[in-house]
Amino acid sequence: MKKKIFGVIAVLAIAVVAAWNVNIKSRTNGMSNVIMANVEALAQESNIPFPSCSCSKKCSDGITTASCTGYNSCYCNSGASFVECDGVSSHC
Repeated sequence: MKKKIFGVIAVLAIAVVAAWNVNIKSRTNGMSNVIMANVEALAQESNIPFPSCSCSKKCSDGITTASCTGYNSCYCNSGASFVECDGVSSHC
């Protein structure tokens, strides 16, 4: 009689562990789908252009700096008191 009770308890314990693992796996897969959807959304937004050039010039006071970042063109002239990127000037 004790062997039958022990066998039933063992089978029930295995069934509970199996059901618990299935429950955990189903929650994990749902989270993976959400994460993958976020990654795909971020990848689609990666077509934003990055700046292609930058200029920096130390001003005559030796402390401040004029700088800019551009997408198309940057103009850095050591003799000038400004830098220019994409038509926007930054003066000392």
